[in-house]
Amino acid sequence: MLMSYHLRIRKQSRTYTDARVSLLRELLGSMEIVKICAYEAYFEGRLNEARKKELKAIWNITLVKAVHQTVAFSTPTLAAVLSFVTYTARYQDKLDPAIMFPSLILFHMLRQPLTPLPRALSSVLDSKNALSRLKPVFLARTIGAQLHIDLNQAEALVVEKGEWVWYHQPKVKEEKSKREEQEEGNQDGIDSQGPTKTAAFRITDISLSIPRGSVVGIVGPVGSGKSSLLLGLLGEMPQTRGRVSFGGKTAFCSQMAWIQNATLRDNIVFGRPWDEERYWTSIRDASLEMDLELLPEGDLTEIGEKGKNLSGGQKQYVLLDSISGLALNELGRRVSIARALYDNSAGVFLLDDPLSAVDVHVSHALFRNAILGNLKARGKTVILVTHAIHLLPEVDHVYVIEKVCRAILEKSENTSEDTDLLWAQITLSSSRLSIPISPPSTSGIEFGRIVESGTYDQLLNSAGIFANFVVDFGSRGGRDVHGTMHKRAEVYNKPNPTSRRRLKAANSGKLEEKVMKAQMGMSRSTEWSVYTRYIALGLPWITIPVVLISILISRGCLAVNNYWLVWWQQNSFNQPLQIYMIGFAVLGFGYSAFALAINMSLGYLTYESARRLQSQAQSQVFRAPMSFFDTTPLARIISILGRDVGIIDNGLSGSIQMFIFTISSMITSVVTVTILQYYFVIIAIFTLISYQYFAAFYRPSARELKIIDTALQNVMYSHFSESLMGLATIRAYGKISHILEKNKHYVDLQNRALFLTC
Repeated sequence: MLMSYHLRIRKQSRTYTDARVSLLRELLGSMEIVKICAYEAYFEGRLNEARKKELKAIWNITLVKAVHQTVAFSTPTLAAVLSFVTYTARYQDKLDPAIMFPSLILFHMLRQPLTPLPRALSSVLDSKNALSRLKPVFLARTIGAQLHIDLNQAEALVVEKGEWVWYHQPKVKEEKSKREEQEEGNQDGIDSQGPTKTAAFRITDISLSIPRGSVVGIVGPVGSGKSSLLLGLLGEMPQTRGRVSFGGKTAFCSQMAWIQNATLRDNIVFGRPWDEERYWTSIRDASLEMDLELLPEGDLTEIGEKGKNLSGGQKQYVLLDSISGLALNELGRRVSIARALYDNSAGVFLLDDPLSAVDVHVSHALFRNAILGNLKARGKTVILVTHAIHLLPEVDHVYVIEKVCRAILEKSENTSEDTDLLWAQITLSSSRLSIPISPPSTSGIEFGRIVESGTYDQLLNSAGIFANFVVDFGSRGGRDVHGTMHKRAEVYNKPNPTSRRRLKAANSGKLEEKVMKAQMGMSRSTEWSVYTRYIALGLPWITIPVVLISILISRGCLAVNNYWLVWWQQNSFNQPLQIYMIGFAVLGFGYSAFALAINMSLGYLTYESARRLQSQAQSQVFRAPMSFFDTTPLARIISILGRDVGIIDNGLSGSIQMFIFTISSMITSVVTVTILQYYFVIIAIFTLISYQYFAAFYRPSARELKIIDTALQNVMYSHFSESLMGLATIRAYGKISHILEKNKHYVDLQNRALFLTC
């Protein structure tokens, strides 16, 4: 029953911890917005509320662990008490030394296997929880071959009546049976739309036929589904009907600049064969030559997460709504373009608004040199999503996407009985409506569709949606402005006299090596002030006296309990057997009671220390300047406030309790043996000096290995996290195997250090 309760509260604690860490990750990712809007107090309050629920479960776990520890340490003593008392009460005879001492030795032999039992059971429960959390991952539906590529088809891309849907799945009610959840989990995510699954957004009626070697523009209002269309073509958005066929391999520039925590060169090459001429051509056409002069190690500079390895003047990034995962990075956009330009095997390039995050003259340079001068000149097909209307005269074909809301109006009292539902189609395009029209309250869906297509001149002369869109948001000045910007682009992209040798770095080393060098500053022994600070946070004026008094009484009871059997057997006090039986039982249960007091006091001390440490650390992080977040990887902060706090919450208390019981047991044993044989103190002192001598060799190496393990673990988690952020890009380039190999490499490195610490 105790184990079942422990499992239940452990699972609750893990749920609360996940909720807190998830909220913390969102807030840290959008810390710039939080600080600009002065929301620190509000969001810190939300974190504190999540922490309160977590602490309640942690306190319950602490109580259960205290009982477990007490049972483990007290079982041999209580077993001896019950056995000897029962034997004497049954036979009404003195204890026979031939029975008493062998039995006592056997009972004490139980202590060694029972001592690690609570921690072992706790590890078993954690393993069970971990497996239950991994089960949905292992049973998740995997994506098979996403793209259909036909190298023999005439067109670069053919889409026939394509339709893609983003689904919204509401949370399943808690009372739903596990069988129902399993049945729903085994159903296909597209074909089995239950009543709880609704379409949040739909791209419908898409038919495309794009010739090879052409540049196609896709335009439309914000939120009309341009990015969703590209994701649908790449297989990242669930497809409900239609057919998509590519005439070659694909390359993709996502709307969110995806940058790996690696060198700029590695981000561009992206696991493909090295071609120096093509590489430097990609650098030039992506307008990166001037940036390489600013980077400390040229193209071998570690860019890092959000450019954290760069100085303030080198970053040039603007962080927007990071809760939704949008981070616009001017340098990152050009690196993404260079990554696409370097790909010589791809035939179709899908560019999701890569020119929006750069300056106007840079966007013209990129369009003129990268898209037209590089990709189109090589016969590549480019599908460009853009808001830069002034660039559209240079493209071969333009598709206009519009956002539409199809709504189901609720039936009113005045509606005729034979009319159940009324479908209304309301166009939300601002180019058509001169005044905003709010649609009625409905349960409908939004979808995007292609409403116009043709060349730039054809659409402009048709005086349709695109013409109105150009008038409202297009190039005010038309081709003259374009010509002026073309000249600026030529000036901006003038060949730089700096030689390639200056743009290269002599040596940068691998990522794990740099992380290790950064972590070596932590390689020192823990100062005593850290321990005293930790104890000071746990209300020591209450807990420490209780612990010391309980240790003295419990160890005294245990020592006297062992002598009591001798007095009992010899009847040293000339008392009835009942007196010896009662005394023996009182000493045994007294030891158990004060052992419980020790565990409870230490549990409360570690609980209070963990609560206050986490609160202070969280407060310090929220009040840190933006320079701290600009120079510290998000994974490291999450590791400290997540995994390290979890160790303090759950792991450190058991270690402290084990340390206290071991030290007190050792002192009691040494004192007891010394009283009987005083020369044993010489052996004890020699043994203590030997332990200290060997520990002086063990502690530094163990500390170094632990630091290495932590550092490599951060690298592994950082790589995994950034890979999840760039899944669309990774799949579009067909680099899943490359990323998996890198992940295996980091897992292997971390396991080497982990095995050495075991």
